[in-house]
Amino acid sequence: MLGAMVAPGASVTLDKHGTCRVITNMGDAPVMVPANTPEEWSVGQTAFLNNLSGMSGVGVASCGLDLNMENEFAFICGSGYAQVCADALAFKAKAASDAGYTVHKIPVNKLQSHGLTFAWFQTSEQNIQTLDKVCKTQELVSEAGLYWTMIWNGSGEDPHMIGAIYKCE
Repeated sequence: MLGAMVAPGASVTLDKHGTCRVITNMGDAPVMVPANTPEEWSVGQTAFLNNLSGMSGVGVASCGLDLNMENEFAFICGSGYAQVCADALAFKAKAASDAGYTVHKIPVNKLQSHGLTFAWFQTSEQNIQTLDKVCKTQELVSEAGLYWTMIWNGSGEDPHMIGAIYKCE
């Protein structure tokens, strides 16, 4: 089977037919992700990735932006699927809070006032370097813990978003 079954509250990385995405299930029921052919997965009008708007609770993020920061709640997504990315971040933040973590929000304008930005077109390493700088800036991070931020860009019918939850020590 080239697809995957994604359990509620879980994420699965699928790198199939030249398209890699992380699928997050924020719903209450398992989600079957078909990927046996490019047409099932990513190519054409009926492909899974082209029909996300009809799938409540399913989040998708680019594989190139995933972080492994030694915390199960650390997560970064960037996508033209702005609402899906925002939903996935909110789900991760809530799960972290439910697990007893305090999740601090850093407004985008505060990041920008310190010359710090991260973007979907940067490599994972570049985004991790930026987040490391965020963690070392005392005006932004006053204590160890989990921090999150979201940046919306694009406009009209083409909204984009990048966001992150990251651990500062």
